[in-house]
Amino acid sequence: MLKVNHLMIFIESIVLFCLPLALTTMTVSPNRRVIAVAERINDRPHVTIYDLQSGKRRKTLQTESIKSNEVVSLLFSSDSKYLLTQGGAPDYTLVYWSWEKGKVMASIDIKPPTGPQANSTVNQVSFNPQDNTQICAVGHGLFKMFRYAESALKPSQNLKQEHFNFTCHCWISDDRLLAGTDQGKLFVIQNGEILHEIKIDIKPEARSVLISVRKIENLNRLGFVFLFFSFADLLQVIIQLMNV
Repeated sequence: MLKVNHLMIFIESIVLFCLPLALTTMTVSPNRRVIAVAERINDRPHVTIYDLQSGKRRKTLQTESIKSNEVVSLLFSSDSKYLLTQGGAPDYTLVYWSWEKGKVMASIDIKPPTGPQANSTVNQVSFNPQDNTQICAVGHGLFKMFRYAESALKPSQNLKQEHFNFTCHCWISDDRLLAGTDQGKLFVIQNGEILHEIKIDIKPEARSVLISVRKIENLNRLGFVFLFFSFADLLQVIIQLMNV
């Protein structure tokens, strides 16, 4: 599985580098059967699901709910039945799909903080791997949790940390997340509160690497942050997580 993950990282990096004006993000389903590709076509966002075995198109997803011209984040649920599509500016509309039916289950506008946060963005969204109804969205000055209930996405928790630019996150248990910033900081978060900051001695030139993690959406496991650290850094993170 590790080799498959590394291969997909390589493929996604090449595609994103070669087609920056058309393809905006992609993700592979946990069962490794399909891949979702988001493109900007005629200044509108299109998401296409392809079968990884045959290469044939399975489904095309479009909705007027997304007012942006791009999708900035994609992720399948752990059972591969549902898909999240996160639109970009100005409204950052999050859409919850039953992708095989091509059906929008729910949508909500996630408007980042205004005012001094001129560069506010939503960078990444995810499902709780243990609960398809719980969703997390992170960005510049933004860390929000949502619950899917009664055909709607309802805000449930909001971490108020406007000075952090969360670029990536992953679930480390059914109620805890690990979130990374563009400054190389790592936080363990539970119930809308920071439980612990994992302190790592990262070289200044390595910190910005975390920004690119949001482009590699199939890395929905804890290991995504470790790809950019040394083995010594990895040991520091593991030891501190065990003590949280």
